Amino acid sequence: MHILTKILIVVVTLLVVMLVPLVMVNASNEGSYKARFERQQSMTAAANQALEAAQASQAASEASMLAEIKALQTEASSVASQLRSASAENQRLQGELSRTTASVAGVEAKLERLAAIGEASQELTNKLVQDAKQLRESEARLNAKLVQLEQQVADLRDSEEVLQAANASLQEQLKGVERERDRAQSTIARYEASGGSLNLAAAGEVRRVADRNLRAVVSNVVQDAGDTLATIDAGQLDGVQVGWVLTISDGPDYVANLRVLDVDVNRSVGIVELQDPSRGLVAVGHVATARQGE
Repeated sequence: MHILTKILIVVVTLLVVMLVPLVMVNASNEGSYKARFERQQSMTAAANQALEAAQASQAASEASMLAEIKALQTEASSVASQLRSASAENQRLQGELSRTTASVAGVEAKLERLAAIGEASQELTNKLVQDAKQLRESEARLNAKLVQLEQQVADLRDSEEVLQAANASLQEQLKGVERERDRAQSTIARYEASGGSLNLAAAGEVRRVADRNLRAVVSNVVQDAGDTLATIDAGQLDGVQVGWVLTISDGPDYVANLRVLDVDVNRSVGIVELQDPSRGLVAVGHVATARQGE
């Protein structure tokens, strides 16, 4: 065999020895990549389920508050009805007690007269004494029942006051939420009437620290007796985010703050805060500045 043929056989053998581990590693990595991909899909599905659960929880919380208010109103009505029934029973027992007391007094008066004149027989006397004893026992039972009913009436009144206080508190909280909602909707409506549609679904009262320095110019201002909304010429392309708080200045003079509520591609809209007429009102041309970390 020629020497070159021997060398070729040795080289081919070495290549086979080196390629076999590489093929095995590649086959092993393919299974690992597939497992990682499946885990990532599972994590994505879990995140979507968590988001849906959070939305359902918020809706359930609002429904629970309304249901609790209705339940308290129903319970308060029931307590008031029980209170009226207890009061009527109390009055009836008082009337019965008065009649019983009068009967006892009459029997005792008769016994005294019969004992004084000695005209009544012993049997009649015993019967009258037994009647008086029964009347006194009846009076004692009625007194005990009256005390019990009075305690029940007091407990019912306490329960009614607690329920009324809780109902009033929940009603006040609900009114406060409705006022805040109406106020926000009114402000948005005023701006939309003059400046276009807003997407404020996630704005709320969120505040976010700026992650960069930015300088923009106020391009539009809507003012009324309640709020002031201002538009600046910077948006998503410039990195502006909902919740940023920018400083508005007129040259070297501070005017107010601007909290961003809505961000478009190349513009942003925010509500003016800390505005003081003594320093001047926000106007077109004023400069809005964001500072990183503030």
